[in-house]
Amino acid sequence: MEVLILSDKQVTKKERLQLINSVDRVLSELHDTGETIDFRIVSERLGVARSTLYRNLIVREKISAARDRSKLQTNILSTLQDKIEDLETRVFFLEKKIEEFSAH
Repeated sequence: MEVLILSDKQVTKKERLQLINSVDRVLSELHDTGETIDFRIVSERLGVARSTLYRNLIVREKISAARDRSKLQTNILSTLQDKIEDLETRVFFLEKKIEEFSAH
């Protein structure tokens, strides 16, 4: 776990850049492992308050966008799994009908 030491309010450009880079790394790790992406998890991983993440517009947009992409991918995957199950069921019943016709 990476812990960032930042003052209550980010004062310097260097601190803001450090936060942005750290958030990028955490978002990449969460994406790679398929973990949930949200402000709470990112703040815990970085050891900073959620308000720090919300206060920085760039960071807030990066986390929101990553969270939305993650949800979209999950929804797409779930939809595809449902369609695969439906097709497998249809194939099963078609095979049964073919067997019935072949037996006659």
